[in-house]
Amino acid sequence: MDLPAWIEARQARRMQGFFQPLRRSK
Repeated sequence: MDLPAWIEARQARRMQGFFQPLRRSK
């Protein structure tokens, strides 16, 4: 995967926003 750094950063941000609520409910 040779995606531009800004795309990786955006994906990481989206994943964090998706997983944080799950982690809290655990």
